Amino acid sequence: MEIVLIDYILILGWIIALSIIMGVAVPLLIWIMDKLTGQVNIWQELKKTNIALAILLGSVVLGFCIIIGMSA
Repeated sequence: MEIVLIDYILILGWIIALSIIMGVAVPLLIWIMDKLTGQVNIWQELKKTNIALAILLGSVVLGFCIIIGMSA
């Protein structure tokens, strides 16, 4: 019984740690991508329903999340 409780506490700790990391890293990643695109204003293009840019941004964020998730 104690081993199961310790495992649950350990998993909860990982969930909290990864949530904090992703909460900081994803906005930072989007900010970096915004700076790298230069002349293109990502937010205006997304408001104009630019599907290609939305797919690109989603792919970058998803790929980053997979890398962070696999490192844990």
